[in-house]
Amino acid sequence: MFGLLRLAVSTKFIHLGRPNLLITVSIPLPSLPLSQASNLRFVPPFSNPSKTPMNIRFITAFETLPLRQRVLRPGRLAAEAHFSGDEAETSFHIGAFATAEPAEEKLPSDSLVCIASVMLQPEQRFGLFDAQRPYQLRGMATDEAFRGQRFGEAVLRACIAECRRRHADWMWCNARVGAIGFYRKQGLTVHPVEFEIPDAGPHQVMYMRIS
Repeated sequence: MFGLLRLAVSTKFIHLGRPNLLITVSIPLPSLPLSQASNLRFVPPFSNPSKTPMNIRFITAFETLPLRQRVLRPGRLAAEAHFSGDEAETSFHIGAFATAEPAEEKLPSDSLVCIASVMLQPEQRFGLFDAQRPYQLRGMATDEAFRGQRFGEAVLRACIAECRRRHADWMWCNARVGAIGFYRKQGLTVHPVEFEIPDAGPHQVMYMRIS
């Protein structure tokens, strides 16, 4: 079951290019006590490269599961899309919501189309860096219908901004081989050794210095 929390927010915090516009945002939430729901906050400021109208905000681990399962775990149980560490206090999740003008009836007014999860976790496969606060980017996924509109780039930039706010020293990920070009464009370095993750295919570690 979902509750519905309605918040009036200024779009100057979510980079829609309309700093004086006040809108109402409908946020689908699991059935949480209001005290927990009130902890929602917007991501730190970052440079949004996309011209597509969108909201970028923190979401719960629970909200990531449908899109994560559909894109990254197709044909498998939804429970298999859950990651160890999803609910850790040091973890965070960011989502991009596609928005539309009222006349665009074909698009829901607030659709979650891109997600990423970031967890405080050292890189252990190669021991690439001696880090005190290494954050791992995981579960990045974009709805197929919205690819090519730079939602992923916007979400990744928001993740980097939040890692910086948390005083991370490195951010890293196990990147699918087909996504290496995307991460390179955002400034991540690729480790040359390719390895296989069961049921997920070939990957390479990518990383970037945060602070």
